[in-house]
Amino acid sequence: MNYLNRKKIKGFSLIEMVIAAAILSVAVVAISSISTRSLLAVNRNIEYEQAWGILDQQLTLIEQVGINAFLEAGEFSGQFGSDETRDSGGVHYWQVQASELEADDLYRIDVTISWGAENHVRQVSASTILNGNGTVIEDNDDDQEDGNAA
Repeated sequence: MNYLNRKKIKGFSLIEMVIAAAILSVAVVAISSISTRSLLAVNRNIEYEQAWGILDQQLTLIEQVGINAFLEAGEFSGQFGSDETRDSGGVHYWQVQASELEADDLYRIDVTISWGAENHVRQVSASTILNGNGTVIEDNDDDQEDGNAA
């Protein structure tokens, strides 16, 4: 009779519970690994976005002051951020190389931004061509001379 009672008891055996726990633990480890890698990728993308922003600022600055004035100033490298935040990737170093092209007063500008720990330096760079003469805006006062003032 003891044998018949044992067959009627419903539930999971110890082996089934151990296998289910092992499968569950593998799934939890896999999900936590994926989320960790995802957070690291988001932080890396933020760093690259900051570097591209700094690069854009440098190119805009060179364009605004004019390439000839920039070359006369003689400052071709520098840093953004402080040395206190160096380990967290807070310091970005910039470097500009300018070379005159064969065409009339055109310059090739190469800007490089680098950041990161000494053993794992990351960098972005961009190149453009700027006119040494700058942009000339002509003020057309023909309407004023005809008496058609706006």
